[in-house]
Amino acid sequence: MLDLKIADAFKREREIVIQEIRRKLELHQLTVDDVRRRSRQLIAKIRDPKTGRVWSGRGRKPSWVDAARSEENLPPTRQESTF
Repeated sequence: MLDLKIADAFKREREIVIQEIRRKLELHQLTVDDVRRRSRQLIAKIRDPKTGRVWSGRGRKPSWVDAARSEENLPPTRQESTF
């Protein structure tokens, strides 16, 4: 019984929030794209000389990174190009 009351109250509050957001979007002449979070372009830190693949240093390290480093005998450098 209590779970039903909580779910009903949450549903009513959710509708109020949605109406308020819509009102503010219209008031300020905003679109969903205006408030959507945009991802940043990452700068490539290392490039595979054989294939041209790049890795930004974020996420799991690809298997080709160590091989590319050993071939160049250089630490990863920041490339100016983005992907």
